[in-house]
Amino acid sequence: MSATGVRVQSPGAAGEYTWGVFRQVHETDRAFLLSFSPNAWSPVLVLPKRAVTGQADVAALRALLHRMVGGSSTAGRSSRRTPWSLGR
Repeated sequence: MSATGVRVQSPGAAGEYTWGVFRQVHETDRAFLLSFSPNAWSPVLVLPKRAVTGQADVAALRALLHRMVGGSSTAGRSSRRTPWSLGR
């Protein structure tokens, strides 16, 4: 992550997203979800919390995401069934 956006990399794929493409940030017990549309069924970019160490880093990431993207926090509402929580 940087001031301009998010860079993702996995085996066989890489991408860069500017902050402007994200419409909302949601939080679950395990991850931050950056949505490309306010529609509940839109694609999301998943940022697992296990990628950062410690609660202070999670809090700093939460603050950064909300500052750059905005949106809602759904932490602690894991009983709500959303497209990304199905199968949990």
